[in-house]
Amino acid sequence: MPKYVTKNRKYYASRGLKDATGNNAKGTDPKQLVKWSKMANIVPALKDEVVRRIGVKVTQEYKYDKDARKDWERTMAMAIKFVKMNVEEKDTPFAGACSVIMPLLAQSCVQFSSRATGAIFSNRIVKGKVIGQDPDGQKASSAQRVADFVNYQLTEEMPEWMPETDAALFGLPVFGCAFKKTYRYVEEKRNYSEYVSAMDLVIHPEVTDLKTAKRATHYLELTRNTVKERINSGAWSDILEKIGEGDQEAKQTSQGEDEGNYIFLEQHRWWDLDGDGYAEPYIVTVHKETDTVARIKARYKEDDIWLTPDGKEIAKIEAREMFTRILFMPAIDKSVYGFGFGQLLSHPNDAINAIIREIIDSGIWYNTNAGLYTSDLLMASNESGNLEFEPNEFKEASDVDDLRKKFMMLPAREPSMTLFHTLGLLMEAYQRLGMSVDVLGGQASGSNQPATTTLALIEQGLKLHTAVMGRVHRGIGEELKKIYRLDMEHLGRAEYYNVMDVNEQQEVFARDFNSESVDITLSALPEDVMHIQKMLKADKLMEMRQTVVPPVAQAIFEYWLDAMQIEDKERFKIPEDYKPPPDPKVLEILAEKEAAGAEFKLKMEELKLKEGELKLKKQELDQKHEIALKEIDIKKMEAAARIKQANKPDKPADKQPTKKGKADGKNKKSTGK
Repeated sequence: MPKYVTKNRKYYASRGLKDATGNNAKGTDPKQLVKWSKMANIVPALKDEVVRRIGVKVTQEYKYDKDARKDWERTMAMAIKFVKMNVEEKDTPFAGACSVIMPLLAQSCVQFSSRATGAIFSNRIVKGKVIGQDPDGQKASSAQRVADFVNYQLTEEMPEWMPETDAALFGLPVFGCAFKKTYRYVEEKRNYSEYVSAMDLVIHPEVTDLKTAKRATHYLELTRNTVKERINSGAWSDILEKIGEGDQEAKQTSQGEDEGNYIFLEQHRWWDLDGDGYAEPYIVTVHKETDTVARIKARYKEDDIWLTPDGKEIAKIEAREMFTRILFMPAIDKSVYGFGFGQLLSHPNDAINAIIREIIDSGIWYNTNAGLYTSDLLMASNESGNLEFEPNEFKEASDVDDLRKKFMMLPAREPSMTLFHTLGLLMEAYQRLGMSVDVLGGQASGSNQPATTTLALIEQGLKLHTAVMGRVHRGIGEELKKIYRLDMEHLGRAEYYNVMDVNEQQEVFARDFNSESVDITLSALPEDVMHIQKMLKADKLMEMRQTVVPPVAQAIFEYWLDAMQIEDKERFKIPEDYKPPPDPKVLEILAEKEAAGAEFKLKMEELKLKEGELKLKKQELDQKHEIALKEIDIKKMEAAARIKQANKPDKPADKQPTKKGKADGKNKKSTGK
């Protein structure tokens, strides 16, 4: 809570400022802003002159903003006519001429809406998000509880949320943006969310962001009963006597009812009520025809006021935004209204309509002849004097010999082939712009085409849609944050504990509704624009489920159930102590590995045996070789001995040769030589 310090009286006196009561602003206290922030209606606390001036200003600036966007409104009026397919009778080029409207823009909007709705409205619209570290898992538990409670709110406590969001997703591609208005419905003590068409929220087209806009005016048409209810509840001042019995501009009034409706302008704007030179954010509700102010409500709370460090000045006031913009595509000039099929496809659709009408009118003119005949032609005609024939009809004529001279047929041609070719080019370009590719419309693109190829074509065709869904995701995410903040401010502990079946002694409320540690967002991912994409992701995760830790495996299983759109998922919740049996495929693989290992061992043993046998054979061969070598050596020795023996001379057995005899023998040999 900020500290509020009374400003210096001399500061206000020197500026000559006045507050909303009409008195000099001397001594204005910031606590006055706090007082106004808690009031249901500030009008009774203000002077009548100030209230009248505010009413006139609101109406004038509304008309200024509306006039500034007249070109945009003209384009949107054309788009609405094409989407609604409002056919008007034509009398050119002839009475009853073709006025067909091709449903091209309507088809594109319906296709986008159906895909977006299917992606967002899943079993769990909201999921929790942890901010920062979570070592003990308390933040994750809080995020899960908050997500469960908000899912309960959106589906049970706020029954209008889904149909209003559905309507917003259909209007989004037409206008280029859609607005959701989220606030606390005090009478019913709950949050409320409604779709506001861009046609009913008047903003200057040069505004680029709602947060920085000087004003945004919600055009309201209310019944007399609704006005009286708001007066009786104390939310509005008693203005019934001033606003009459109904406004001619109201749609219901033009239907001839006894009690007409009233047009009110609910302008979210800035106004300096306390006269300190700094404008504060307020909601001003004014009756359009009489400029009568019904209500002024502060658009801020006490904790939205920021003071300067010395506590003497207001540094800023943060405005509470009720409106959330969902953007289709950003506009080239960054206009707050964005860019949609209404701007992108209306003029091509108009050109296609014109060409088709010309082709059909040309065919009608060619098939139904027209011409002139002389006044002296004596033949039965209709009351208007025209000659008309029906099939198998013959008319009486006085002279048929030279009847052709009494007629002149007007020239007529068959429908132009050039128009047909031009129409084909426009249709092809239109389909690409409008995401109306055959494969996206559920039509087969070719026989024997692999599923992966088809999915790749779908993914390529959905690039634009995926980008838009990213912006839708951000827009609805901002609205969910507003709902979460409203719960923090208005939700009772008893209601929360009762819905979540939590014991009050656990004291989890303060921890759960702490924006610094817990947040919420959409469960659907922007890229999951088709159910088949989510199913494929889930199947891939299930394939790796056996290889991860149990908590991750449980999260994968829950994601798979959500992708399969199983409603009663609690029946399939896996107990914490459950140990899944081994996968038969894994067992088969292990058995194959074991068999392969045994076979490998057997082969290795066989190899070892063969290796031993080879060693034994080698040893035998070595032994035989060694024996053979020894035998060869013995034979060599024996041969050498025989040779040596053969070379010796014969000697007497009883005499031994003397030395001299040896010498004589040598001499003889030398002499013989």
